[in-house]
Amino acid sequence: MAYGTWKKSVETPLAASARKRRWQTLAAVSLISAMNAALCMTLLATKHETSEAFQINDVAVARLYTVWLITALLVLTPGSWLAEHNERASIYGSACLTMLSAWHRGYTSIASIGQEPGHDRAIQCIMSQVLCGLASFPLFTLPGQLSHRRFPPEWRPLATSIALQANTLGLLVGATVPPLLVQSGVSFHQMNLVMASSYTGIGVLALLLYHSEDAEEEFPLTGQRLPTSASVAELHRHARSGVNGFLTVCKASRDSPSFGGQLMANGILGGVANATPSSICFMLDGAESIAAAANSAFIIAGVVTGVALGFMCKDPASFGPTLKCLFVLGTAALFACTVLVDDNDFPHDSAKVNWLIALCAVAGGCCLGSAGIGMEACSMYPVNVSYVCWAMQSLMLLFGALLVDSSADRSGFLELSIAAAAALILMLGSSNRRHLHHV
Repeated sequence: MAYGTWKKSVETPLAASARKRRWQTLAAVSLISAMNAALCMTLLATKHETSEAFQINDVAVARLYTVWLITALLVLTPGSWLAEHNERASIYGSACLTMLSAWHRGYTSIASIGQEPGHDRAIQCIMSQVLCGLASFPLFTLPGQLSHRRFPPEWRPLATSIALQANTLGLLVGATVPPLLVQSGVSFHQMNLVMASSYTGIGVLALLLYHSEDAEEEFPLTGQRLPTSASVAELHRHARSGVNGFLTVCKASRDSPSFGGQLMANGILGGVANATPSSICFMLDGAESIAAAANSAFIIAGVVTGVALGFMCKDPASFGPTLKCLFVLGTAALFACTVLVDDNDFPHDSAKVNWLIALCAVAGGCCLGSAGIGMEACSMYPVNVSYVCWAMQSLMLLFGALLVDSSADRSGFLELSIAAAAALILMLGSSNRRHLHHV
């Protein structure tokens, strides 16, 4: 039987219930991830109001996103271990910490009214961002873990892509909704309380949707079974690996340079995708409407492309060629953006502005949209998928943090382009030769 195909049969009530639970759980994780990403972007999106309320300069506001990235990177390893061994505790902990971060920000914002300027405001602002980063501890490895434990093979790319792109969609919400609220007459302090109330409702809904992992759900649906060789490999890769799981990634990278190359390539391009929205805000400082349009195009194209690729790319043989095409197009689009922004007539030439927005859409579709199938391609190697996610997301956060700080100026697109070119070289030099049943 071909990989990713299933015999047609009548779905039993038990199978229908299992299918409903797995999609509800995916929705729960997606909501928490989107909520956390939106919260981390709020202060950056309202940088002038944040600077005034917390008495910090624009450079410090720019680094708040870096604070979130570094915090998320530091908690990713223990968070991955906890998510693998106690999924319910990790999801509940993430939701509660995100809500706590939102209310902490709302409270400190209101409490700052009438206070004398001082370091306490800046510390409280940073603490809010640190709390948000701490809350992300399981969110970067859960997409692959959920899709591989609960979904049949043909639905895994889509499930992984949905969970990953939910985080991206959250960035868009955080970058657009708070400024709109502030512009409509709502004060910065009221906006923080409105957002905290909204996040509380979303968090409670997510926890109601979540269903604990059941052993019988790992290869569910209607009684169909994978081929014997694939089943053995699946069980090997799903086994909870403990601390040795982290070492397995290193050993696999050593034994298979192709695996290590793909991990690094996806990690670097993911870092570019993480850094670009923040960098655009500062590269186009003084042209907020253009920056908002470019960011919206970048993120929306990434979400749509990622979900579409997850739906269409069900055959693992298509992962490699698709990724290489995306890396080429994404790198080319970023270099083209560099040329446009360097032109002195850029902000005043509407045609060039439209070209920039279109190129940002291409770059977003490629850089953000490739994450899902990139993770699926790396999961075809004999490594527990939870640790594949851990390795790739660690690299994405690391390179994202480095690029956010270095590309927050007019030449930012050039630095992002160089990083994307490095990822492209690694991807072109890698090929997914080892398949699931070769474990």
